[in-house]
Amino acid sequence: MPRSEPSSARERQRRSAARAAQGGSASWIQDHLDAVYRYARRRLNHADAEDVAQQAFEALFRAEAEGRPADDPGAYLLGTARRRVADVFRRRAQRPEPVPLPEGWEGYGHQALPADVLESAELRDLVHTALGLLRGVDADLLLDRYRRGASVATMAARLAASEKAVEMRLRRARQAFSERFLIVGRDWTDTTDDRPAAGPSTGPSRGEGASA
Repeated sequence: MPRSEPSSARERQRRSAARAAQGGSASWIQDHLDAVYRYARRRLNHADAEDVAQQAFEALFRAEAEGRPADDPGAYLLGTARRRVADVFRRRAQRPEPVPLPEGWEGYGHQALPADVLESAELRDLVHTALGLLRGVDADLLLDRYRRGASVATMAARLAASEKAVEMRLRRARQAFSERFLIVGRDWTDTTDDRPAAGPSTGPSRGEGASA
């Protein structure tokens, strides 16, 4: 089963890529690089996963330079990475090895799950990956509310926003997380079809283009 390499290697990759980027591109790397690599690494070897991550970011940067900015960079990167991973398996006429997610994993965030499910290393990796494919501000909102236990009132005061506005932002962030969580989890557990199915948040709103 492919496993992630030590975080120090990914951090070196992140710093190197960030130095090569400018403006908003650097924030995309900071928010999403680890998650894109993790997504690919669970299905491919280290070198291929690095190639997929690099290709996904190159496509995102190219779209931005050509006046086709992604409305949601995390969704764009996920959509591109899914296609690149599928390309690798097609070229090699191979099927992916499934990630052994615990039974009931799809209910995460919607129903109470047994402790052994919540403690699964594979499930924690899936949650981490899905969070990393969200906009950084959305991931921070979810972490503040559900991991750090901040109240909506506290969050509203810190953000200088109304509680209603914070609740709306949380609702949208939960929906985006749920979509990415299910897409990634189903990709990781799938062995019957190496072609990524279309999903509501796997591609850029303005089109990725044939060159991506």
